[in-house]
Amino acid sequence: MSADRMIRFNPTLCFSVLITLVFVKSTWADESWTLDSWNVENSARLSGYGGFYGDDSSQLFDNRQQQLSLRLMSTGSSSDQQHTLTGHLKLRHQTFSSPSVAQGSSESAIDYFRAAEISDNRLWNSCDEVSQGDICFQGGYDLDRLFYRYQPDSGQYRVTLGRQAIDWGTGRFWQPLNLFGSFAPTDLDTDYKAGIDALVGEYYPGYFSSITLAYLPTSHAIKEQIIANTGVDEDSLALHYRTLMESGGEVTLLAGRVMQRSTLGFAWESSFDLTDNLSGIGSRIEAVLYEQDGVLSGSEGQTEKRSALMIAGMDYQTQSDNELLDGILINLELYQASNGADKASELNKVRQSALVKQGIQPQLSEQVIGLGLGKTLSPLWQGNYTGLFSTLSGGASQLHQISAVYSLSDESDLLLSLLSSYGSDASEFGPVPTSLSARLRLYF
Repeated sequence: MSADRMIRFNPTLCFSVLITLVFVKSTWADESWTLDSWNVENSARLSGYGGFYGDDSSQLFDNRQQQLSLRLMSTGSSSDQQHTLTGHLKLRHQTFSSPSVAQGSSESAIDYFRAAEISDNRLWNSCDEVSQGDICFQGGYDLDRLFYRYQPDSGQYRVTLGRQAIDWGTGRFWQPLNLFGSFAPTDLDTDYKAGIDALVGEYYPGYFSSITLAYLPTSHAIKEQIIANTGVDEDSLALHYRTLMESGGEVTLLAGRVMQRSTLGFAWESSFDLTDNLSGIGSRIEAVLYEQDGVLSGSEGQTEKRSALMIAGMDYQTQSDNELLDGILINLELYQASNGADKASELNKVRQSALVKQGIQPQLSEQVIGLGLGKTLSPLWQGNYTGLFSTLSGGASQLHQISAVYSLSDESDLLLSLLSSYGSDASEFGPVPTSLSARLRLYF
């Protein structure tokens, strides 16, 4: 395969990046406006991504993808700082080597938690007119944040209304308490969790505890489905309590009714010393139990009357006189899903689960082990490794991801990543394609 096929210069993309940089720097970012008694601050993030992928290492450069993402962020605050209005507009342009890659086949999990659709990721699109193997492009916009927040001078409570991010859970790879979706363990871009539509009230009874009540109206993506099945348009409600114990441990309790599932959750995070040389080991347990009505069950008669997601993990940062072994952050986590597959023949059945389609159950296998390693290699380089190991009977598989981040400045960095999987197609990670990718990220 020739070098020009592997890495092709794209003048249109380069020109777009240049124009975008000039526009953002000159007219948007680092600007502060005063409107009556309101102060408005603007910032932006530009992220450029390029990647190659294939069914195996010999086909790594047969498929490629490029993406340019621009997030424009604006926050207005009243003079007394009690009222805040925040908005994030995300613009994206993608180029693919084939229409099948662009369109995908999985459902968008975030749609289940947005009452209104204020986005169009196929605003411009050529993928419907080209043949398999041809280059296609598509792009659009997404209003990812738009919320009003009120917080009095006392700071004892605050209320937020609109599209916002709700991020619960303590796990490093998986967070069962994230009832509204979470990042995958191999996601490279985790700066901003996708916003959902909600009314959130937070109360702080003390310096080390908080009570959060989240109300979510029915999502536009499932409203008709719910009414057709039950005639009832039921919204979601969740209560989250978190406190720091005198012993130093942190406890989280959760209860609610989310997407017609009665939900209970618990998390504990603490640290302990194993020996004098092995001190400060972090430990955590997190679990959530769903009681399903069956209304939003998967296809083919899947009911999922009751299911549980659990994780148990530990993390430790090494201390050694050897510079190479010193300062390595080790994360180890065990994932358990009661409705997950324990044999390869059950994978397709689990894929039809409503929990999987809605992004709540992140893995198909009943048990998965996650291992993470991170180390600061130099003042400018950070190295990371993520390994996922499925114990699926008759279909054990592995996924390995190595990444390195180079700091270009305080506001920009370059990330390089190599991901590879091992296992048959009838396994958790076997079908995952090998990929080599790079991401340039700039803040303004």
